[in-house]
Amino acid sequence: MNELLTRITQIPGQCGGRPCIVNEILEDFPDLEIEDIQACLIFAARRTDFVRLTA
Repeated sequence: MNELLTRITQIPGQCGGRPCIVNEILEDFPDLEIEDIQACLIFAARRTDFVRLTA
């Protein structure tokens, strides 16, 4: 998972230095709204709090 995080780039002066992909997603999926993406990110962040059991 940490390897995937290295794919995120932060460029000073672009989006306040925050990672941003939202515009590209919205262009590719016109049925989505920014709130849909925000909801997904919140959902994913909360999923990290669940205990995972492995066999």
